[in-house]
Amino acid sequence: MNIQNKFTKRFIVLFLSVLLLMTSTISTSFAATNTSFKDISGHWAEKEINDWTSKGLIAGYEDSTFKPDNPITRAEFIALVNRSFNIKNTAQINFSDVKPSDWYYSDIQKAKAAGFISGYEDNTMRPNKSITRQEAASIISRLLNLKNTDSSGISNFKDAGKISDWAKGAISSVVKQGYMGGYPDNTFKPENFITRAETVVVLNRVKINSTNTNTNTGINNENNQPTVKAIAAGAYHTVALKNDGTVWAWGWNDCGQLGDGTTTNRTIPVQVKGISDVVAIAAGMYHTVALKNDGTVWAWGDNEHDQLGNETTKEEYHSTPVQVKGISDVKAIAAGASYTVVLKNDGTVWAWGVNEYGKLGDGTTNNSFTPVQVNGISNVKAIAAGAYHTVVLKNDGTVWTWGYNHYGELGNGTTVDSSTPVQVKGISDVKAIAAGACHTVALKNDGTVWAWGCNYYGELGNGTAVDSSTPVQVKWQNN
Repeated sequence: MNIQNKFTKRFIVLFLSVLLLMTSTISTSFAATNTSFKDISGHWAEKEINDWTSKGLIAGYEDSTFKPDNPITRAEFIALVNRSFNIKNTAQINFSDVKPSDWYYSDIQKAKAAGFISGYEDNTMRPNKSITRQEAASIISRLLNLKNTDSSGISNFKDAGKISDWAKGAISSVVKQGYMGGYPDNTFKPENFITRAETVVVLNRVKINSTNTNTNTGINNENNQPTVKAIAAGAYHTVALKNDGTVWAWGWNDCGQLGDGTTTNRTIPVQVKGISDVVAIAAGMYHTVALKNDGTVWAWGDNEHDQLGNETTKEEYHSTPVQVKGISDVKAIAAGASYTVVLKNDGTVWAWGVNEYGKLGDGTTNNSFTPVQVNGISNVKAIAAGAYHTVVLKNDGTVWTWGYNHYGELGNGTTVDSSTPVQVKGISDVKAIAAGACHTVALKNDGTVWAWGCNYYGELGNGTAVDSSTPVQVKWQNN
């Protein structure tokens, strides 16, 4: 009986070691199921560690220790996320350093399907590398589909300058949500490795909040399938961004705007070739634009007016994505008729493509096949592109426009085109903007909607069909 008990105990230890997915060199780091580890008494994370151990989400070592202050690898972190949120669906992966025989292979597949990992530019995953705090924040942000457009949440950290540009938005988001925080010395230590204890506490906060608020974790809860998180529409084509960072398109494809390497029209979605890790999309009239997580911009489709921004006028279109040259650290994109606009993290706005009516905003009407900076505008937090005019929202709640103004869509009280930004008159405290072909719309913080420009079909919503060169409030019928 004693021999049998010993065998059973060893079998359980071995089973948990494999189940909890560790590498061959550290395969016992989550192996033992002891819920009273001898090295966590009085530890700041003692409660959470014991709670997660009792639920079978984590375990310790065979020597009855948990090693709470040891770092955790990328693969271990990913496996723990999958286990915590019961992520089951898998996607195809081709990372050069992840083999089907590796214990973490299926977990990487699950993470890819869920859309919270993408790998490095050299096509590696580096699963056995310890994960940094900023990498962990990025994964959590993707898992929860947090908006990473605002980096104000990191401004109070003394070492904010050490945070990588690609991680600033993610860290700001998770800090604001209360999932992660700084240290007593008011630092975040972004490049430090996240510890086993920190991992448990952070994921416990995420799990509790997701349960209490039904937070969308990027997974379709019914069948664990990757879901669509963003959409865009061009003149005759539609684009969708999935949570796994892939882009899909369908519709008219005469200019290669579907990005699948052909010019064949599609009645169902096809995947855009050669691009992944995408966080935002935009559709122009006949071209498509994508923003990657690393802040680079990619475009495909019609290039007759240089709207792809790839420093060439030799090809009329590209049916697969090409990188826009001379622009980086971008956080938002917009596409109009044969031109493209982007907003950088520093609050500046850049544009390229056809420049009729001055819609590039650089003070000229000269086309540009590379990004040019819009003159005299900064501290911008949102952008929108109409057919021939551009709209931006500044941090102070004011709205500025430039380009075509025949119908008063610039909102400055005139119908004169402008190749540089002009302020929209009579409106402030705005929180969102949108641009139609020849009209502009703004949403104020008080919930009211205002519009200006062309009103031939009543698009201003003020009960008339008269154009307006200044904002008019949309009128709502009483229920």
